[in-house]
Amino acid sequence: MRSSQFKNLSSISAMTSTKPSNVFQGLPTELWESIFLHVDLRTLLTSATRVCHVWTDLIQNSTALQQILFFAPNTRLQSDEKFHNSLLVDSFPSMFSRHEKEEDDFQFTIESWDFVKHPEKQLAYMRPEASWRRMLVQQPPIYKIGVWKEQFATIPVAKYYEMPSDENLTKIGIRMEDVFDEMFFNKDLSINELQFIWWQKFSPMIREKVERLEKVRKRGLEAGLILNNVSSSEDVEYSDEEYDEEENRRTSLVLKTSAMVKGMYEKLGLKPKTEERGRWTEPETYDWD
Repeated sequence: MRSSQFKNLSSISAMTSTKPSNVFQGLPTELWESIFLHVDLRTLLTSATRVCHVWTDLIQNSTALQQILFFAPNTRLQSDEKFHNSLLVDSFPSMFSRHEKEEDDFQFTIESWDFVKHPEKQLAYMRPEASWRRMLVQQPPIYKIGVWKEQFATIPVAKYYEMPSDENLTKIGIRMEDVFDEMFFNKDLSINELQFIWWQKFSPMIREKVERLEKVRKRGLEAGLILNNVSSSEDVEYSDEEYDEEENRRTSLVLKTSAMVKGMYEKLGLKPKTEERGRWTEPETYDWD
């Protein structure tokens, strides 16, 4: 059901009575829930809840509707049915790359993000009550994020650790706010050198790197999402004027956006989740063979 159809439905419902509580008159709650399950997510989230308190209560109290809105875990899905939150993909597209390219590409960009392309939306996104913050990044949920930091220098070193160490977070799944705060406030990560590795689909190059890390760790990676940060010391970097110009432009955008995010958090009194004590396991450091 599209937005135009939904507007017609809400208009007809409103005509039946001037009292919002009568919107359900003549139809059982189960039927309205079945109808809402066929409404696109954006309309369900932003429009349906504004019609009346009754619709809002139904959407907020329906397990099925909360699951399709990615607010509640759907553990009944099979492991091969994993899919990303389409609303988050629209807002933060480069985070959800499937890594289908063959080349070993570490480039990550925030240029495609909605609030970066449209600065007038920044305050709406940063609000503590913004719905994206509490949305699961995937159904069925992922329950662990890994941070994998690689330093290529004379002696290559890798550091890896996982979140959460807190069992309470494990029960509710990884929300978008968990990932967002790590990107901008985790001191181990540099967002302009960041790569997102989703467990369900690796490129051959990424698979080889993951297997290498698993080998030196002597155990597998449990995370459903890995924030891979790769950096090089100056002695192994190559100079290319055109490349440097593009990198400087990207870095400038990242620094500007990062300053905005941190400034908004301070202005709104938000405390980044990355500062929560006991959030991460102890980092493990490895020398590459």
